[in-house]
Amino acid sequence: MSNIETNVDALIAGIETYSKTSLELIKLQAAEKAAQLLADFLSRMLLVPVLLLLAFSLTIAGGIIIGELLGEVYLGFLILTLFYVAIAAIVLVTLPGIKSNLNDSIIKKILK
Repeated sequence: MSNIETNVDALIAGIETYSKTSLELIKLQAAEKAAQLLADFLSRMLLVPVLLLLAFSLTIAGGIIIGELLGEVYLGFLILTLFYVAIAAIVLVTLPGIKSNLNDSIIKKILK
């Protein structure tokens, strides 16, 4: 009986160690995925101010150029404004699809 109890105790201790190790591994894998997602997000967010400044500069330059071609500077800015309104309308119409694609890509990165 003592030999069986010893084996059962050893088996239980092994199972305990295995479960603790498995839990620790899962925690580390989750932390790694979270760190990867956060790093990816932050690195892309660093591009946002640069791209906004670029878009702003190109809008001003384009508005002036188009305005000079039309004879009035305000017409160039009006045309660019209408262009941006059209882009905003397209984005609003396709927003559910964009959200779905973003969700899918995030889930793929998590499960990768």
